[in-house]
Amino acid sequence: MKITYYDLGRRIKTARKEKGLTQAKLAEMVGVGNTHISHIETGKTIPSFELVVNVMSALDLTPNELIRGYVDNENTNILLQKELAGILEDCSASELKFLSGCLVTLKALLRGYETERAQ
Repeated sequence: MKITYYDLGRRIKTARKEKGLTQAKLAEMVGVGNTHISHIETGKTIPSFELVVNVMSALDLTPNELIRGYVDNENTNILLQKELAGILEDCSASELKFLSGCLVTLKALLRGYETERAQ
C-alpha cells in the first residue's frame, strides 16, 4: 500500500469538513496555524507524527480511517452497540418491546432497500 502526503491531507480535509470545522478551528484545536493545516491538506507540508496524532484525536479518527481511508468496521460496530445500549438503558419494558419491534421493521426495510439498489 502506498500512501502519499497528498492522500493523508485529503483525508484530513474530508474528515474536518464532515465535522463542520474550519481550518482555523482545527488549527486552534491542535495548536498550529491555519496556514499549516492548509499546507498539510494540500500535501505541501509533511506533518510531524505528534501533529498527526493530535489531528486524529481532534477529528475522532482511527489510524485506519486516516491512513487507509476506511473505517474499522469491527471497532465501529462495538462502539455503535455500546451507544445503542446506552440509549436503551433507561427504557421501561414496554418501551423496549416497542423499540425492538421498530428496529426489526427498520432492519427489514433497510435490507430490502439495499437489495433493490444492488440490482
